[in-house]
Amino acid sequence: MQKLLRTTALVAVLAGLTISPALSLAGEFVVEEYVFDYYIEFEEEFEVTEEAETDGLEDAEGGEGSEDYDESDPAGLADAVVLDFSEAISFCDAIGADEYVIDCLSERMSVIAEQLPETGEFAEMRATIAQASSDLGALAAQNRSATLPSGVARSAEVATTRPLRPVATETLAASLQAAEAIVAQAEVVLLRSSSNSDNRALEFQRVAAIVGSTRSLLRSA
Repeated sequence: MQKLLRTTALVAVLAGLTISPALSLAGEFVVEEYVFDYYIEFEEEFEVTEEAETDGLEDAEGGEGSEDYDESDPAGLADAVVLDFSEAISFCDAIGADEYVIDCLSERMSVIAEQLPETGEFAEMRATIAQASSDLGALAAQNRSATLPSGVARSAEVATTRPLRPVATETLAASLQAAEAIVAQAEVVLLRSSSNSDNRALEFQRVAAIVGSTRSLLRSA
C-alpha cells in the first residue's frame, strides 16, 4: 500500500480539502486532485474507557450502537459476518499506512466478535474471533512505534472505536508474519468447530474462510 498518511498531510485531509496536483505537502509527495475518503485522525494519547469505546462505535454507526447478529437465522448471521469482514479488510487496506494494519484488523475483529451471541452454537465463533483480535492487539502493542502517533481511522461511514496503535516500521515485516500466524490459527479453530456442529458446519466454514482471507491484507502491507 502506498504510504500517503503523514501527520503533515492531515490538516488538509481533516478539513475535507481537495489537494491539487501542484501542492506538495512537506516536500514528501504530490498527489493528483482527490478528496480522501479515508484518513487517520491523530489524537493525543488517552486511556480508552468502556464509555469511550461505546461513544466511538455510536459515532461510527451514525449515532446508534451496532446491532447483534440474528442467531435465529444462521445463514443470515454467516452472511453478515462475511460481509463485515469483507468491509473490514477494505477499510483497513484503504487507510494507506502499513504500520496501522495489524491494530486496525484487531479493532475491526473486536467489533464483529461483540455482535456474535455469547451463548449457544455461535459462542465458540465469538470466542475465537475475540481471541484473534486480542492477540493481534497485543502484537501491535508489543511492537508499537516510538515515533508514529496513534489515531482514530475514519471513513464517511465507519470510525474505529479507539485509536489505532502503529507498529514500528523496523519490525513491521516480522509483525505482519506473526499476525498472519494468528489469523491462520483462528481459521483452523473455526474449521475444527465446524466439525463439532452438524447444524452449523457450513456457517463456521464460511466464516473460517473469510477470517483466513485477512492474510491477503497482511501480505499486501
